[in-house]
Amino acid sequence: MANQFVHLHVHSAYSLLDGVTLPKKLVQRAKDLGMPAIAITDHGVTYGLVEFVSEAQRLGIKPIVGVEGYQAQRDRKKREGNKDKEPFHLVLLVKNALGFRNLNILLTKAYLEGFYYRPRFDWELLEQYHEGLIASSACLAGAIPRALLEGDEKKALELAGRYQDIFGKGNFYLEIMDHNLADQQRVNKAIVELSKRTGIPLLVTNDVHYGRPEEYSIQDVLMAIATGATLNDPNRFKYETDQMYLKSADEMWERFSETPEALLNSLAIAEMVDFMLPLGEQHLPKFSVPEGYTENSYLRKLTQDGLLKRYGDNPSKEVLDRMEYELSVIEKMGFAGYFLIVQDYINWAKSQGIPVGPGRGSAAGSLVAYLTGITDVDPLQYGLLFERFLNPERISMPDIDVDFCARRRDEVLRYVRNKYGEENVAQIATFGTLAARAAIRDVGRVLGVPLALVDRLSKSIPQNMELAHAEKLDDVKNLISQNPDLARVLEIAKQVEGLPRHASTHAAGVVIADKPLYEYVALQASSDEAGINVTTQLAKDDVEKLGLLKMDFLGLRNMTVISDALRWIKERYGIDVDLNKLSKDDSKVYEMLSAGETVAVFQLESSGFRSFLKDLKPTRFEEIIAAEALYRPGTLGSGGVKSYVDRKHGREPVDYFHDDLKPILEETYGIIVYQEQIMQIASVIAGYSLGEADVLRRAISKKKEEEILKLREDFVSRGVQRGYARETVEKIYETIVHFAEYGFNKSHSAAYAHVTYYTAWLKSYYPTEYFAALLASFVDNTEKLKVYISEARRLGIKILPPDVNKSEHYFIPEGENEIRFGLLGIKNVGLAAVEEILKTRATGGPFSSFQDFLLRVNDRVVNKKVTESLIRAGAFDSLGDRKSLLRQLSTGITTQTLFQIEDTSNDDLSLDPMEDEREYLGLYITTHPLERYMAILSNQNLTALDSVGEIDGLVQVGGFVSSTRVRKSRNNNQYMTFTLEDLTSQVEVTVLPQKFDAFKPIISKPGIITLSARVESEDEKSRLIAESLISFSPLSELDDKLKELDGKGVLRIVLRSEQVSVEKLKKLKVLLKQHKGPTPVEFTVHLDGSIYRVLLPNSYWVSFTAELQEALFSLFNPMNVSFRSFGG
Repeated sequence: MANQFVHLHVHSAYSLLDGVTLPKKLVQRAKDLGMPAIAITDHGVTYGLVEFVSEAQRLGIKPIVGVEGYQAQRDRKKREGNKDKEPFHLVLLVKNALGFRNLNILLTKAYLEGFYYRPRFDWELLEQYHEGLIASSACLAGAIPRALLEGDEKKALELAGRYQDIFGKGNFYLEIMDHNLADQQRVNKAIVELSKRTGIPLLVTNDVHYGRPEEYSIQDVLMAIATGATLNDPNRFKYETDQMYLKSADEMWERFSETPEALLNSLAIAEMVDFMLPLGEQHLPKFSVPEGYTENSYLRKLTQDGLLKRYGDNPSKEVLDRMEYELSVIEKMGFAGYFLIVQDYINWAKSQGIPVGPGRGSAAGSLVAYLTGITDVDPLQYGLLFERFLNPERISMPDIDVDFCARRRDEVLRYVRNKYGEENVAQIATFGTLAARAAIRDVGRVLGVPLALVDRLSKSIPQNMELAHAEKLDDVKNLISQNPDLARVLEIAKQVEGLPRHASTHAAGVVIADKPLYEYVALQASSDEAGINVTTQLAKDDVEKLGLLKMDFLGLRNMTVISDALRWIKERYGIDVDLNKLSKDDSKVYEMLSAGETVAVFQLESSGFRSFLKDLKPTRFEEIIAAEALYRPGTLGSGGVKSYVDRKHGREPVDYFHDDLKPILEETYGIIVYQEQIMQIASVIAGYSLGEADVLRRAISKKKEEEILKLREDFVSRGVQRGYARETVEKIYETIVHFAEYGFNKSHSAAYAHVTYYTAWLKSYYPTEYFAALLASFVDNTEKLKVYISEARRLGIKILPPDVNKSEHYFIPEGENEIRFGLLGIKNVGLAAVEEILKTRATGGPFSSFQDFLLRVNDRVVNKKVTESLIRAGAFDSLGDRKSLLRQLSTGITTQTLFQIEDTSNDDLSLDPMEDEREYLGLYITTHPLERYMAILSNQNLTALDSVGEIDGLVQVGGFVSSTRVRKSRNNNQYMTFTLEDLTSQVEVTVLPQKFDAFKPIISKPGIITLSARVESEDEKSRLIAESLISFSPLSELDDKLKELDGKGVLRIVLRSEQVSVEKLKKLKVLLKQHKGPTPVEFTVHLDGSIYRVLLPNSYWVSFTAELQEALFSLFNPMNVSFRSFGG
């Protein structure tokens, strides 16, 4: 009989950056070696549990669930320096269902009560939660091996006895393993003797960290990544052995032939294990229904109540039939409780005034969801399908994700936790992996390859492309052929790519169970502020496989912005706006969308989307839904977007394939845009039920050729049987296959189009309130503030500086078209200081002077540094001159300051208000130094910097140069970096050594530059690599450059109707007369969707100067004034 052996000490890749092999590959390796079972014992966690068990079940191998846990040397709650830094290791294996529960409790408490560098349990916990577990003494880091290494046989004997007493005879084993380590061999001898003395059985293991012997080098690299070391560092932590792989039974028997009973014990333990992780069950929490109701009948009652509210006393037959159909499916599938749970916390949130999104994902296709208040989108109005959400042909847990106001999401989480019990609710883990580019960088660093070289390889790999595909790209192949070191980097990176690197908390996922979660899964600590301080040790897909209810509670910033804007509208005008009752055919909204003026409009902000809207010119809400579904990389590449636009405007004929499909495709001009359309087509042409059609859609979208051909045969056959021509049916099927890859979920698009419309409406009718709310939500994001402030100013909204007597925490609307900067946006001014200022102002009234401020606020909270920042940010401008106030601050409250006697002893104090604005507010708000000189860039067809991230390749850009730094490369060559800023954004530019000389003029002189550059984007951040310098004008020469433009172009003034008044036009007339000259003036007004443009008579032509520009800026807005050179 062949030798048999079972590995019971096995680390997978979920022993993060320590183990190499994913659980499923370890199981496959055990299967290949003919082993009957295998354990998983990752370090302190059960992250890989479900993957491991699922694969073992699939391959017919017995999975043994376990962990190599950490045992505190003393009490788990002690955390004193090195004493408690190095816990003992102990292997724990699950013997039965009680053991699984106890393991989960041990690991949970280890994290929540015993975490100190590692999650630690202690003797107390082992004594409480040992039943159903089998333990073994672990590696050299185990308590017994450590005692033996220290020569303390008495202590080892005591420890062995204590473990045996806790776990019981036959449930504790003394491990021996041999990885050619001297210490190990010495300990093995001592453990064999200990076994003889105590009668505790021996167990042979191999401390497996990788599946195959050749993966040793990969494990070595991972350890170096984990510790931040390089492979050539002689002092780094590493395993001094290459024997930690999944060895065959023959190898194990050969090495331990002298202790056959210890080998056979691995089989005996596997036999003892009587536990199979229950997958596929359901553990929904029980919703408490009123007396006399079942879950089904109560859901029916709530749905009937909603029917009256949504449709009145006389709903149509279509509504009643759809409601009855959905309820019957929900009841049949056993999901009434699910709907009750979701509607409960959504309606609770609404009752508390917490903004909730109108819907998200396929749930918007459910009428029951609409009637019970889960969504606010009528699925019948927009042709949304229930089967896209809940398919009776494919039993799976429904998935309703919900958007809440980001600021108040935590309140909903607390409600759920309180309702279902703290132990029954947790957040869900997610795992960061070594993605392609990150793998290249990490491996390159570990191997000691020059950073610049590694960086070039990393950047030659497109985002989200796997290395196996990337290595076939010409750029990658060329780099590798020129640099042999990179070939090794790529080869190793391919092997670590995709491995889990760290665990964190999923941004939205929450699990709710019917019992304490440790009945099903181990938990760990979370840093969430909502009071849900625990996270499952499993990711969302694994949680669902265990049958637990997973829900996404998303915090959507836009819901917060909308809520704040509505609050301002109510406070300022007494108007209660009900967004659900807004007409969806407001011409003013569609005019704005058609003009592409959608900066700050949800989902439509990118420059590409704005261009698309200008082409599309939407006039119906259904076109907003379609636009959001169409504007995606796949659809853009397929030509579907261009055809949609051309068909709308009559430039391309509309083809419905067959008249029977016209009702389905008419709203999208014959283009298949939505997944729901694919389902409807399959239903009409081939007679599929909508459930079958959804199964078809899912199967085709997986792009498996064999499956697609098989489905084709069925589809065509059924279509022909229904009387359609074979050629027509075949053409339709091929079209479905083509668009299945790009088709989007209409339910989601329809739901989010509502949010889009709300934000567009608010921007159109209440821009001041809307932008105040929007800016407040981005107070900590300077780049976004720049974009939105620029847009607000374009709309004629003035951004006022902070003021200690008028500002609040965040941006607030003030006056008709003004927004006041918030105190929290000032550098060095924290929440405590702002609270102190506002509290003092609220109780004692506005500050009458700077001295009054100093006397009234607590100077321990609002200290000198805070006050100086407030001065420099302009927050005291209403109370005095900045220079004077800074002098007073430096002397403190004295007789001079109390009587406001000016101290001029510090006249060398220099101030630059504009630069202080940038330094202390993070951006220019009153004016931008570039505005004065934008005319110099006016005819150069430049790409705005806020759009470069959407461009792949070369761009021509221009703007203001700052923060220039000259550096040296590893080869001692000079290169340069600088910040380029225009009115929309700023970006870092790198000038490589070979281009350095051409850019030398900008090193010591700030000014305006135009250049050609290559865009490099990574992690949603873009930078530019300079290719050529087109022009550079130092600041000192810019006024002369402006004068040179006089008479060589047109001065343009472009206004919106609300910016035009008789008074302003009179002032404009005077201003133009005062600056007579050779430059023509073009005047444009946007009024009621039309554009009125006129070239003024030459009696109003002007001499184009910086002074005239500034006067026009002051009268209107810098965004309303521009210069265009002739021929530009």
